Amino acid sequence: MQANCIDSTAAAEAVFASEVEKLKKEKIKPQEQITLEPYERDHAVVTGIYRSAAFAVFTVLLNVLWMTLVSSLVVYFVSLVLNILKN
Repeated sequence: MQANCIDSTAAAEAVFASEVEKLKKEKIKPQEQITLEPYERDHAVVTGIYRSAAFAVFTVLLNVLWMTLVSSLVVYFVSLVLNILKN
């Protein structure tokens, strides 16, 4: 980001903070922000991770499937142990 190109009347830090908030509204989770000082004045780089709603739904479904699998395996092994103990 080049602060002066976004808003030449505001302080660079305020412009960077405003742009980070815009990223958050677009579901981008900022991970790191660094300035390019002393090489470039009033420049910053922000890295982040994008999480879409579809990804969130996929994650929930994957967790449900995993829990179903784990509980099924527990039931299977408990019944197996009980059968071994009966004999």
